[in-house]
Amino acid sequence: MRGLLIISLSLALVACDRTPDAAPAGGLLKPGQWTADLTIDSMDNPDLRPEQAEAFKKAYEIHRSKCLTPEDSRTPDRLLFGRPDGCEYSRQIMAGGRISATMNCEIQAARQTIQLEGKYEPEHYKLHVNGMVEDRYDGRTVSYVATLKARRTGDCSPTPAASG
Repeated sequence: MRGLLIISLSLALVACDRTPDAAPAGGLLKPGQWTADLTIDSMDNPDLRPEQAEAFKKAYEIHRSKCLTPEDSRTPDRLLFGRPDGCEYSRQIMAGGRISATMNCEIQAARQTIQLEGKYEPEHYKLHVNGMVEDRYDGRTVSYVATLKARRTGDCSPTPAASG
């Protein structure tokens, strides 16, 4: 079950590394260097003692940084959502300062549902994340609530020139 939780939490930030198929969104976020931080607010797993749950919450915090290009800013899903293998969005909206999405994942060991709700402005966003992971082998379920905050921290660093 521990590995399933890691997969689930990673999905909330996977877009920092993957690109979904999406139409341009019109420059909703300002290009530049962005940082994203996911913190676990609560976790419901009947198999863990409270002190174990607290240790898991701390261990599964995620902190990422990415250069958001002008192209990315027209398709902010590249920073916000992503779509890993085995996952599909049943709902995905980013417009008028609001973000709302539901992602359903079918992987070998688990079935997962992640709901994202929040607000964005050109230089920051904040999402409330509700996740549920169901183990396919024993039927146990872990649910969690997390907060995902991201902000623009400045311009992107120039890419070093290739030596040759």
